[in-house]
Amino acid sequence: MDTLTAHKLIRRVKDESFDGEDLDQYTLLLQVGPRDAQVALYLRPAGKFILLEDYVFPEAGTIDSLNSIKNLFDGHTFLSAGFWKEVLISIKGTHFTQLPADLFDKSNAAEVLKINSSFDPQQEIVAWSTPYKNIVTIFSVQRSLYGWLNSIYNRQSTTFFHQSGNLVAAALNDTTVPAGVHVYIDRFSMHITAVASGKLLYYNQFVIKEFQDYIRYILLVMKTLTLDPEAFPVILWGFVSRTSPHFAEFKKFIRHVALGARTRSVGFSPAFGDVQDHFFSDIFAMVRK
Repeated sequence: MDTLTAHKLIRRVKDESFDGEDLDQYTLLLQVGPRDAQVALYLRPAGKFILLEDYVFPEAGTIDSLNSIKNLFDGHTFLSAGFWKEVLISIKGTHFTQLPADLFDKSNAAEVLKINSSFDPQQEIVAWSTPYKNIVTIFSVQRSLYGWLNSIYNRQSTTFFHQSGNLVAAALNDTTVPAGVHVYIDRFSMHITAVASGKLLYYNQFVIKEFQDYIRYILLVMKTLTLDPEAFPVILWGFVSRTSPHFAEFKKFIRHVALGARTRSVGFSPAFGDVQDHFFSDIFAMVRK
């Protein structure tokens, strides 16, 4: 498969200080989805992100085939390197659930996950992470993907996350994030996280088939939680801008709409100055104190 048709680089941000000879000083972050992938490097001693890459896969397939992600690795300058300080991997997918930590028991994690999703135990393994002190995210990872990534990064600590847990972490772990309905506009999907008084009220993701789905789902969630669109704020994250149709449509139905501010819990190289503050909050939340 030709590299040019297998993936397309949408954005690259790289600090001039990045040294490919000192990879053991960096934390590698990788988020993998069926239609896109993100790569980032975080330098823990300096407490800042120094690189970010965003890719899309024009030939949208399944993670199970591994064709797109393997092709990305084959043509990449450092992804296949095996000497990182640590590796953090986030999975995008619909097989997940959020659970209060005091109810979590790893021995029945698969049974709990089956309540909310129809994952295939023959093709997927069950994993979990803790996005916040009293919340556990249970999710599945394709066995082929899990095994392949672990075979590459078998010399260092590798931790798996789920995108949903990252967004919960983004809303709760940063004390500067305001209470409100946090809407993450992703490619072909939307994530809604509602928080108030430091507590998670709601999280779910929605497949978007037509533009009207955005406002329909947001208002449905607000109605379910008895939140007044005239009073409760909606904060937008992800692939949206103040001049986008999404923003204009939301303003018709919701009084208080704003774009999210970049997290203060981690630092960023000056090279990130051109990246809008509300972009990639799911990636940045993978680094947890």
